[in-house]
Amino acid sequence: SMSEEEEWKQMLADAPALDAHRLMSTATELTLSIHAWLNKPGAAERSASTQLWPKFIEAANETGTTRQGRLKFADFKKAIGKIMRVPPSSNELLAFWREVDRDGTGEALAENFDNAVYRLQVDTWPELDEQGISKVIQILNVAAEKWHRAAGNWYKVFLACDEDGSGSMTYDEMLGVFRKGFPGLSIPPQKLPEQDLRGFWRALDAHRSGRVEVYDFMIFMRKYGAQYSMHRSSRARKSEVVEDFGHPAERTDDELRQTAQVLDESLTAYWNRRGVHVRAQDKWQRFLDEADLNRDGLVTFQDLEQALIMRLKSGRKFIDDNAMFAFSGKVLAQFSADGAVVNGVSHDDLYALWCRIDADQSGRVSYMEWTNGMYRLRIDTWPLLTEVQQGEVVDKISEAASKWIGNNTNWYKVFKLVDVDCSGSIGYDEFFRIIRRPLPCLAISTKEISHDELKGLWKAMDADLSGSISSQEFMVFMRRLEVRRGFAQWRPQVLSGKGPKAPPAELSPIQFETLKENFRKLRDEDFKKSYDAQGWHWQGSISEWEWPHVIREVLGIREEQLSDDGVFTAFTTLDSENIGEVCVEALLSEQSKDSP
Repeated sequence: SMSEEEEWKQMLADAPALDAHRLMSTATELTLSIHAWLNKPGAAERSASTQLWPKFIEAANETGTTRQGRLKFADFKKAIGKIMRVPPSSNELLAFWREVDRDGTGEALAENFDNAVYRLQVDTWPELDEQGISKVIQILNVAAEKWHRAAGNWYKVFLACDEDGSGSMTYDEMLGVFRKGFPGLSIPPQKLPEQDLRGFWRALDAHRSGRVEVYDFMIFMRKYGAQYSMHRSSRARKSEVVEDFGHPAERTDDELRQTAQVLDESLTAYWNRRGVHVRAQDKWQRFLDEADLNRDGLVTFQDLEQALIMRLKSGRKFIDDNAMFAFSGKVLAQFSADGAVVNGVSHDDLYALWCRIDADQSGRVSYMEWTNGMYRLRIDTWPLLTEVQQGEVVDKISEAASKWIGNNTNWYKVFKLVDVDCSGSIGYDEFFRIIRRPLPCLAISTKEISHDELKGLWKAMDADLSGSISSQEFMVFMRRLEVRRGFAQWRPQVLSGKGPKAPPAELSPIQFETLKENFRKLRDEDFKKSYDAQGWHWQGSISEWEWPHVIREVLGIREEQLSDDGVFTAFTTLDSENIGEVCVEALLSEQSKDSP
């Protein structure tokens, strides 16, 4: 039988997605109930602190099995059940927890709860279009000129908002400065309503970090308030120029990989220095957003090199529009003297890497081009596994996954387990993390599967070198590997000590009737529309790796109606000739029968 921890992990993967308003309603209900509970009569010790979530975690962690300051879902759910007379439903609690534990570690800190509630709150605020944002900026510009003689000087506006001089501001800080009299901007609610300010902040804090730094503020104002900027002309002219640096210096692939590694490490140190938490897969996207001066989603080599020199090499925590020009002379003079873009990377090193990544020689690259180019350099050195070696690694992953989803596992379930953020695709960092981390992840040690074996398996799966694998790619790879290994069945070989177990032979009459009723409602146009939305080509038949999507998303059959095991049993029943696909016309004809 599954443990409580295993049970919630499975439920978390299957819990339906709720919209921001419903999640925020749940978060508000929880917060108010916890606050009342911590301040009830006789709870003087608990109410001594104003820190709601830390005190709640301390009180809720009854088992003592979690590290101090952390809370597991089982303890969270149990505590909420004690606190609230009518607690939220299991699905609501699971959906809220998924927002809290975004990394899928199975544990949460107080800051995770705070951040989740903040994100949900901002996501329910009004969403302004470009015209609405520009209107707010126009009001700010008039007020900045009136009180500070600073029209278009967004750095001065930011300094006014950043009362504590931290280099960043919160929504409350911004609201206070906008409303307060001099030295604030003294903008009354009649002129700038609260809803417009909330919409402005929602667009401004795009990363939902709770604080907006000077860099982010300046970039935002450049995009939406360019017509008011004091530096608009020189910046516009600069962004239009793409300089040709000629033929790159000769660099081997190993030297290019070394350059990429130094840049990666320098960028990680940069975000740490700024005190900004950025996920590994997002660190380049956010940096290139800052380097992209004209906001067209592309950067030139000049944009990239200057951004690296000014922000990574300089060691400055932040640089404003005014200080940028004054300070740039010193940094660029140092660059001229030592030739280093960052420590360990010269202009020639960077340009050689750039030319490798800018394959079409357009002079501009997108975030995806840059990160994919870096990824392909890295993965090129990863080992190649034989089919036998791939099969051995796959079996070990399958065996570890069976602890969560039972011995009769299938690859659709395994993918759902690995796809923590339910995005429909996984990156290699996400894949490696789920394999290695302790429970509730798979907790597979390097003794069981070495780093090289894991890299080799990923390299085999990511055949198009995109850096991510969709559920369809995952299913196709596993199916083809099974066929090459001599397994004729859809389901993978699961090591249970007694050999692989077969799936259920057939569906129950009720399950098959449910399937019939749902298929009767569909027309050929419905399939075509669904396939187009996925970027697939509809040819009148459903392949085995498309089958789960059709059952769950197109037909809307939930797991309590038909389990994942039943989904694949249904496919193997209908694919009686074992050709790997089911013709819809034949399938609908099959539905006219009373039973399978």
